[in-house]
Amino acid sequence: QWVNATAGFSISKYTGTGGNATIGHALGAKPAFHIIKRLNTAADWRVYHHELGAEKILILQSTTGVGTSSMYQDTEPTNTVVSLSSDANGNASGDTYIMYCWTEISQFSKFGHYVGTGSSTNFIHLGFKPKWFMLKPDGNDSWRIFDAKRSAYSSSGGYFNPMDKQLQAQGNNAEVSASDYNMNFLSNGIQLQANLNSGINGSGTNFYYAAFAENPFKTTRAE
Repeated sequence: QWVNATAGFSISKYTGTGGNATIGHALGAKPAFHIIKRLNTAADWRVYHHELGAEKILILQSTTGVGTSSMYQDTEPTNTVVSLSSDANGNASGDTYIMYCWTEISQFSKFGHYVGTGSSTNFIHLGFKPKWFMLKPDGNDSWRIFDAKRSAYSSSGGYFNPMDKQLQAQGNNAEVSASDYNMNFLSNGIQLQANLNSGINGSGTNFYYAAFAENPFKTTRAE
């Protein structure tokens, strides 16, 4: 197990038991987001997001929407452990797994949720200027990843809005660049403009995200 409690991140490797079990994450705070993958044979990349709760899952390699599963024993993770059932995607007997856990760190990381507006400006408050932002709609649509290094990046340093390039976690396609797939990275969050693709800002759609700061532990920076 590798742990950086300051950054709120741990990596744990374990062997499945085939029954109800708990796996320690060593973060000292409840994980807000974790990903589990079986290593020795094919299985899903199973994703827990605290805004969905322990009865729901997302699948990182798929466009499939939010699903229901008993993988986590319908039990929320605690400050010390993640609970697992016998589900083969997380705890088959004798199989080996890797678990990546994150807990929110103020002004450094945030794992949240927003609702699309469809036709009006939509602001998502993070409390920091983001460097990396991943989102997933609750329906059958792509995981989308935006970052400040690829979008309108200046060779002399710095970047310019909008962030107009994305990667998709579930696919092997090249990066996507289009005017209806973009967002502004602001000093304290994300701004989505009107009339964006429904996979970014669809009216009434729930979106679940993970975000990390450009300058950890600082809320603003002089430009």
